[in-house]
Amino acid sequence: MKSYKYLFFILTILIFLANICYADSSIADITEMGIGARPLAMGKAFIAIENDANSIILNPAGLSKIVTPRFTSMKTSILSDISYTMLGLAVPSRIGAFGVGFVLSAIPSIPLTRWTGTGANIRPEQYGSTDYSSYVVILSYAPKLPEKLLNKINLGANLKIYSQGFSGGGASLEGATGSGYNFDFGMQFKPNNWQRLALVITNFLPASNGGVFKWTRNNISESIPSTMKLGYSAKILGVDGLKQFQDEELTFTFDDEIYTNQTKPSQMHLGIEWWPIEYFALRCGLDQKAQADTSGISISNNLTAGIGIKYSNFSFDYAYTKTSDLDDSASHFFSIGFAAPTK
Repeated sequence: MKSYKYLFFILTILIFLANICYADSSIADITEMGIGARPLAMGKAFIAIENDANSIILNPAGLSKIVTPRFTSMKTSILSDISYTMLGLAVPSRIGAFGVGFVLSAIPSIPLTRWTGTGANIRPEQYGSTDYSSYVVILSYAPKLPEKLLNKINLGANLKIYSQGFSGGGASLEGATGSGYNFDFGMQFKPNNWQRLALVITNFLPASNGGVFKWTRNNISESIPSTMKLGYSAKILGVDGLKQFQDEELTFTFDDEIYTNQTKPSQMHLGIEWWPIEYFALRCGLDQKAQADTSGISISNNLTAGIGIKYSNFSFDYAYTKTSDLDDSASHFFSIGFAAPTK
């Protein structure tokens, strides 16, 4: 019963922290686009999954059970012009697991134009170009709790350092760069061997306490978007699953994402992962996203799919996502991972 008391206490504290996060405007958090081909193929429903290097960014509590170093990466191009890259490394220790992640989004050679001429001869003229980049550095820690507690609860935290801005472009874009920081907290609760409940609060530090992004030009400060995510996973088939059938594994995941300092509706994420054999996985999911339309903000339902391949200690994952009817909105995500062998 003591583990349940710890759970309720932690839930109360984290929900309180989420509720005090508020602001009128905020920058874009590039990690919201999605991290890792495996989670993306499962509709981004992943915070209740443990023992995966993608947890560095999605839920640091999931690092609690790693026993050997793990590496993950991801690469894609969004809307043909935006490069999107992620790297992550998680390492266990006697006092818990540590992780470091890096997420980069960049748009090179953006044309800068101005109007020239007068009257009927007025026309746009390109006078230069600029490069835009946005990156986040994530430092993760998942403490090693007492064994009796660790069998029920995982905890973790992130320090996230943000930077974005333009380079080049002359005087018109001078000082158009900025930086900031914030924190995430995450937890997972295990009622039994085959089910997991999870809670993550991203960017929980309020702007009044320093959780802001500051632009160099005019010293303007903006908040960093905060969310509260509730997650659930059920391992239907597998050694630790509800049932065991040969070597198959089947897992169902569900996340609900609630924005705590923005006027966005909550978004649901669903995922399924099936390993019919030890070395090959099929994945699919439903990824809801907020989008602007003529009536304000609505929710779009986007199907996702992907595969996973394991060979020795290496893994290859692929995900396909599409956010609208436009051909350019389809994205292909590729991840390569490595898990060091156990001694």
